[in-house]
Amino acid sequence: MDASIRNRRDVLRLGLATALLTTGCRTAAPAGHSPSPTTRPQPVTLKIGLPGAGTDPYGVVYVAQKQGFLDKYNLKVEVTEYQGAGPEQEALASGDADIINFNPTSIAQAVKKGVKEKIVAMWQDKPLGWYLMVSAKSSIKTAQDLNGKKVGISGKGTTTDEFSLWYAQQNGIKIQGVPLGGAQAVYSGVVSGNVDAGVVTAPLSERGLATGDLRSLANFGEVLPDISHDVLAASDSIIASHPEAVSNYLKALFEALRYVKQNRSYAIDFLVNYTKVDSATEERVYDTVYKAMPDNVQVNKAWIDADMALAATIGITNVAPVDQIVTTQFVDQSSGGR
Repeated sequence: MDASIRNRRDVLRLGLATALLTTGCRTAAPAGHSPSPTTRPQPVTLKIGLPGAGTDPYGVVYVAQKQGFLDKYNLKVEVTEYQGAGPEQEALASGDADIINFNPTSIAQAVKKGVKEKIVAMWQDKPLGWYLMVSAKSSIKTAQDLNGKKVGISGKGTTTDEFSLWYAQQNGIKIQGVPLGGAQAVYSGVVSGNVDAGVVTAPLSERGLATGDLRSLANFGEVLPDISHDVLAASDSIIASHPEAVSNYLKALFEALRYVKQNRSYAIDFLVNYTKVDSATEERVYDTVYKAMPDNVQVNKAWIDADMALAATIGITNVAPVDQIVTTQFVDQSSGGR
C-alpha cells in the first residue's frame, strides 16, 4: 500500500478516536459529580404601593428586601410611597401599582365603580395605634365634653373621618370634622389647639403619649367592634398573570414581619431610621402595633364585612359585597390562616 494512503488512514483513525474521547467526556460526568445547576429564572418585579412615606406599619417591605426574603422567592419590588391611601388606590386602578395597603370599605367602593382588585391578606386585625386624642392641656375629659367641638381628620371620606363620626354616633354627640390634610397636620392641629381633638395614627399618636403632649380620649383598637381595618389588595391582572409572585410576596412579607417581631433591637433601629421618629416613640409603636399584627396570611370575611357595616353607619352603603372583593387563594391553611 502506498505510504501516503497509510498515513492518511492513520490520521483519520486518530481524529475519530479523539472525537469519541471528547464526546464521552462531555456527556458522561465523572462519578460523584452532579450536573451543573439549572440557571435561575429572571426574578418577577412587583410594583408595591404604600399609603405614606415613613409611616407605620408599612416599611416591612424594606425589611423583606434587606434581609433577603424577597430574593429567597426570586422577587424584586418597585416601592412607591404615596401621600395617602387614595392616590395609591388610583395607582392600582391605572396599573401603576400591583399590590397596595388600603381599608376594606374603600376597596369595596372601588370595586363597585369597576376597579379590578381583590383583598389577598389582612395586615392589621384592628386599628392599632389609632386614637381620638386631645391636647394634654385640654379641659376635654369625656365624650360629652366633645359635643359641638372641632375634630381634626385627614380628609372627608377617609378612615379618620369614619372613626370620628362613629365615635360621635356611639356617644350621642355632634362634632365638626375638620379636614387638615394628613397625619402630621392632624397631630400639629391638636397640639396647637387649632382643633379640639383629632384622630391621630401611629407613630405620631405614640409620640404624643410618650412626650405627654397628647391624651387619649378613645383607643379605637379597643372601642371598635372586631373589624379588619388594614388589608393588602392586589389587582386582578397581577393575580391572573403572576399568582405565584403574589403568593411569594405575601410569604416574604410575613416572614419579614415575623423577623421584626422576633428581633426587637433590630426592629427599633430600623423603625427609627424609616420613620425618622425617636426611639422612645418607636418602642411604643413596636409594642402596640407590630407585636399585635398577624404572623401569617389571614383573611377573615366576617371582619371585613364588619368594616363595611361600620362604614354604613355613616352613610357609606354603595359598595360591592364581601365575596366580590376577597380571595382566599393565597391563605396558607397549614399556618392557621382564616
